[in-house]
Amino acid sequence: MGDILGIRGAPGAGKSTLVRKLVRYCSSVEVLTDPKRYRITGYRCTRPGLKTPLMVVGTYERDCGGADTVKDLQTLYWRVKTFARQGDVVLEGKLPSTLLTVWVELQRQADEGGHVLSVIDLAVSFEQCVKNLNLRREQRLKAPLQRTEGSWGHPMYKTYRALLSSEKQIRDSGITLETLPFEQALKRSRTILRLGGKDLGTELRTPGLF
Repeated sequence: MGDILGIRGAPGAGKSTLVRKLVRYCSSVEVLTDPKRYRITGYRCTRPGLKTPLMVVGTYERDCGGADTVKDLQTLYWRVKTFARQGDVVLEGKLPSTLLTVWVELQRQADEGGHVLSVIDLAVSFEQCVKNLNLRREQRLKAPLQRTEGSWGHPMYKTYRALLSSEKQIRDSGITLETLPFEQALKRSRTILRLGGKDLGTELRTPGLF
């Protein structure tokens, strides 16, 4: 049985990037699919000497993914529970980042199954999140830039504030939550997931799968 690591953060904070960097410390990635629908449900990542596989929730066929690609919350809870029986689990996404109920339920499941739930909140400024999103749009979508001035009127600002306000609620619920800058979050995540060794450059993408 493994432990569970949740990554929280606003859109553009680097949640998917963090998961991709964690996978780089593994040497092989097995794509897990739903045998009935042939949809990607996650990934099993291993390397020589790694006692517990790294189980990644959701698909990363695009720039972003993770738990936001799971059909609904009940499926997400079931998938985390199932994956935790096979190895250490990492999950991230916009939806679980902003919902207290997700972490409360995952903590209940962890206690019931004998797992440890840890949550890391990416400490990234609102302005940097918007800049990161703009860069992504320029590179992939060729969409117009969003303005960064006047945070109060920005369409993403409400989500950002909701994320910040939920930190105390999560801690008050007895859930272990750490707020860290990206590089420190990566280092801490590797410690929690027991991902030692060097960066092997392993990628999550599986071109031509479909």
